[in-house]
Amino acid sequence: ENPLSEREIEILNLTALGLSYRAIADDLNISPNTVRVHITRIYEKLNTCNKVEALNRARQLKILE
Repeated sequence: ENPLSEREIEILNLTALGLSYRAIADDLNISPNTVRVHITRIYEKLNTCNKVEALNRARQLKILE
């Protein structure tokens, strides 16, 4: 089951591509702080502590390809 919102998945996908918070913010027309808030919620929802863990967990759950 996917616990993430569409926006969180979008941000996680951009993170997987190696984009910085600033680049993600610019791409989505939101502030870098909003990106940070989304990332924090993604970590909480996936029960992870960092980007690598979150991306691996998302792939396990078939949220990301």
